[in-house]
Amino acid sequence: MTEHNERITKRVVSLIFITGLLLLIVLTQLIRWQFVHAAKLTNMAVQQRSLKAPLSPARGDIFDRNGNLLTNKTNMLALVVYPKLLRNLETTFNLLQTTLKENFPFKTVKEFSKLNYYVKEIQVHHVSDLEKIEDDGLAIVSYPRRYRGDGFASHLLGYINAADNRGEAGVELVFDRILKCEQPKYFLEAMLDGKGNLIRGTKYRLSKSNEQASQIYLTIDSRIQEIVENAANRYITKGAIVVSDPRTGEILGLVSRPTFVADRLEDYLSKPNSPFTNRALSPYAPGSVYKIVVAAAALEENLVSPDEVFHCPGYYELGEQRIKCHSYEDGGHGDITFFDAMVYSCNTVFIEVGQRLGMKKLREYSERFGLGSITELNFPGEKPGNIPRDKYYSPGDLANISIGQGGLTATPVQLLSVLNVIINDGMYKPLSYLYSIQKPGDDHVQPVMVLPGRQIISQITAKSIQKMLEGVTVYGTGKQANLSYLRSAGKTGTAETGIIGVNQVGISHAWFAGYFPAEDPKYSIIVFVEGGMSGSNVAAPIFRRIMEEISINLD
Repeated sequence: MTEHNERITKRVVSLIFITGLLLLIVLTQLIRWQFVHAAKLTNMAVQQRSLKAPLSPARGDIFDRNGNLLTNKTNMLALVVYPKLLRNLETTFNLLQTTLKENFPFKTVKEFSKLNYYVKEIQVHHVSDLEKIEDDGLAIVSYPRRYRGDGFASHLLGYINAADNRGEAGVELVFDRILKCEQPKYFLEAMLDGKGNLIRGTKYRLSKSNEQASQIYLTIDSRIQEIVENAANRYITKGAIVVSDPRTGEILGLVSRPTFVADRLEDYLSKPNSPFTNRALSPYAPGSVYKIVVAAAALEENLVSPDEVFHCPGYYELGEQRIKCHSYEDGGHGDITFFDAMVYSCNTVFIEVGQRLGMKKLREYSERFGLGSITELNFPGEKPGNIPRDKYYSPGDLANISIGQGGLTATPVQLLSVLNVIINDGMYKPLSYLYSIQKPGDDHVQPVMVLPGRQIISQITAKSIQKMLEGVTVYGTGKQANLSYLRSAGKTGTAETGIIGVNQVGISHAWFAGYFPAEDPKYSIIVFVEGGMSGSNVAAPIFRRIMEEISINLD
């Protein structure tokens, strides 16, 4: 009996031990979850009691070279509606239709009621009417918008498809995979109680995601971008302006007109003059700016010297055809050196030089300068332009190509590269717009590696053309691009389009390709005005205005 009792006692003790051990394990887990995962549990509980409406796309920020925000910088007003929380659904629906009119896209209460949330940008004048709607299921919030509301750098930044957070154009498209992240940067939370009703006193909470996203730094300087935006707004209906640092090839500013506001794309779909076209990357006849390439080729091939004298009667005669120089009405330039033929943009002389070169050499040097191919920018929408390749070109065809016409086309960024070659003593330096990619956890912004340059013409040739371009702004066709206290250099261009405008006057594009200071160039600029009629009288003064603003505000 005693032995039997001992066995029972041992079993009871074992059972108690095992039970105690199990209780200890359970208690340990409870303590662990309570203290170690308290924040997670709290967050889960809050999510169960809130409805989130994303206010901004789940994307990283874009900065300029100096760390200034280009996205999510300016605030916008938005109406946020939670249809399922509306106390008077039909009444509120009708009031929203009346207040927002065409900006409210829903036709029936039924389709509206199926939404978890609805977010719509509103204007200040909407606020007072919306605040009169007495219903808990809507709120007016202010938060940083993805893009500025004035079209700032739109063709450079591009835009996204908000429905699926996908980059559709510009930097947003190129770096879509890098910029995308999991959570919206800003969202509005509707705080609910256990029964799904809004909690009095803390109905809504504007929250910001803690997610670390990759960030893109561009080479542009927002101060220069602002300057060229203002110049374009004031002087250009259709056209483009591009500014670079010629020493590195970095783009400092780029605009195209007309422009668009990336947060309101639907407003621009039927606008005239193709606002989504990036004219900085689109090909046009370069006119006399192309004479830089012709001069470089002829000097390199020793077919002409700067002091060789030509005679310009105001036209170039090819059989029975006369191709006029712009000096035709004045009787021509008379005897003129090749140097001054560049300064005064004499078509007669450059047609003669083009005949000496021939189409094969013109094409060779055009390709050396990067014409006929997209630049290293490799930006969405960039076009290669055209170097005529028909081997059966007549002397008349060659004459027109020699003065930047006759089927020859180039983009503003290509002509900027041409100009930079001259500035850099014959060295071709690839253009770039990406400064750095900063991934989550990186403490420093490290610039990306700059592509190496290559010598495409001799230093002697480049320096000869530099002197010519200085002459252009001192006493030639580009005098309106000069400032008394700041020396510039450049080349005008007026390119015929073959299109007849009002009053039966032919439409021409206006160009100016210039740089400053002439003695130590820090900035190179292309100004293109579609239908601007005169490089000397329209594009050159715009260049001067930009140069003046940069010298005042940056240097």
